[in-house]
Amino acid sequence: MTPHIDQHTKVVDLQGRFAMPGLYDMHTHPDLTLAPDYSGYLDVGLDSPTPEEVKQTIVDYAEAKPDEEWIYGQYFVHFTFRQAGLKAGKEWADSIISDRPIAILDRSWGSMMVNSKALALARITADTPDPGNGYIERDSITGEPTGILVDGAYALIHGAMPPTPMHALLRAYREGMQYQSSRGVVATKYVHVCEHRLNALSTLDKAGEMTLRVEAAISWQDDIFPVKRQRELIGR
Repeated sequence: MTPHIDQHTKVVDLQGRFAMPGLYDMHTHPDLTLAPDYSGYLDVGLDSPTPEEVKQTIVDYAEAKPDEEWIYGQYFVHFTFRQAGLKAGKEWADSIISDRPIAILDRSWGSMMVNSKALALARITADTPDPGNGYIERDSITGEPTGILVDGAYALIHGAMPPTPMHALLRAYREGMQYQSSRGVVATKYVHVCEHRLNALSTLDKAGEMTLRVEAAISWQDDIFPVKRQRELIGR
């Protein structure tokens, strides 16, 4: 290395300590991982919950939070419903609670189960077209939605819900960045960023709390969270 050192080079003696280049973390979701807890959303808290365990969590949550309009959270597992001889969907969810909207993500975030109230608030009917990046599961005879929304289709539900609380997003992004920085990450990409999430990141940036460089990938296809002003946001 000596031939590359000149009067402009800063030499630091590490005294035997390890040094490595900064890492670029290409795909992370601190908001999806941390913000649900900070928002007070429902969390079954089990890796493979049975339908009965999901039901009990919904009932307990509804009783503990009577003023929350939406019963929203995670997770259910399609396989455990099949094991129990049950079909996940609006009929099952309606049998638990029908006067408040229910929206529960599956373990892989590949689909969402909702009840009839949630479908009504999102204005999803037999006539609602499938989005280009997902589909509304339908009854094979009537065409009515079954209450299972796959991939980009459940952005229709998120569009009808109140957004994730700003305080939860700020805390999630702040802690996510601090965690990454403590492990050598100097730049990262956060994906599925909607306008609300972009505002949270902008708030942290203006406050001088960005501990690394953040690339915010806007959800161009409304695949999880609806984004209504993509072209305007690209220029921000």
